[in-house]
Amino acid sequence: MRRMTVKDVMTHDVVTTSPETPYQDVLRLLTERRIRGVPVVDERRKVVGIVTESDLLFKEEYHDPAGTAVPPDDAGHRGERAKAASATARGLMSTPAIAVTADVPVARAARLITEYRIGQLPVTDPNGRLVGIVARSDLLRVFLRPDKEIHDEVVHEALAYSLWRSPGEVEVRVHDGVVGLYGRVQARSLIPIAVRLVRSVEGVVDVVEELDYERDDVSPTLSPD
Repeated sequence: MRRMTVKDVMTHDVVTTSPETPYQDVLRLLTERRIRGVPVVDERRKVVGIVTESDLLFKEEYHDPAGTAVPPDDAGHRGERAKAASATARGLMSTPAIAVTADVPVARAARLITEYRIGQLPVTDPNGRLVGIVARSDLLRVFLRPDKEIHDEVVHEALAYSLWRSPGEVEVRVHDGVVGLYGRVQARSLIPIAVRLVRSVEGVVDVVEELDYERDDVSPTLSPD
C-alpha cells in the first residue's frame, strides 16, 4: 500500500525571512499572512532556524511597564531572556530548526509535530535548502480523503494482502472515514491482521470489526484424557 508523504500535503510557496529581519517586520509578516511561524533562511536558502508566535511573545511576557526585561534569572530561562531582548530574527529564532524531507511519511511528520509540540515543519532538500513547509492542518487533510478511495484501497490492497485470497467474502462499508468489516474469514488469527492493515490505510478514522471465522486457530485445543 502506498503511504502518503510530506510531498503530498506540503505547501510549496513558503514565506521566509532572513536572520537580520527586525522584530516588528517578523511580527507584521506573521500577522498579515495569518501564519504561526516563519522559517529563517540564509542567502543560499538553507534553513537556519524558525521564528514562531511563541518566540515573539517572550518580549511581551518578560517586560514590565517600564520596558525592562524581567525573566527569571536562572539557566533554565536563559533562552527566554535572550529572545525577550532580541531585536532581529537571529536572536528570536529557535535553532536548529526541526525539519523533514519531502519523502518522509505523513505519519512520521505528525509524530514529530506532536513530540516537539510545534505547529509546522520546514521541508528541505537533501542539502538543507527550503522547498516547502508542512503544518498541522496539512497533516490532518489525509482524514478528508473520499470514502470511495478508502473503500477501494481497503478492498483491493489491505484485505487482499491480509486475507491471502479474494476479499469478496468480506463486506466493506465506509462512512466519514470509518470502515466497517462484515463477513467471514478462514481463520480467527487473520482478523487482527486485517484490522491492523485497514487502520494503516491513509484517511481511516476508525475500524468497526464484525467478522466471524471458519476455524479457531487462536484458542488452545484441549487434548483428550
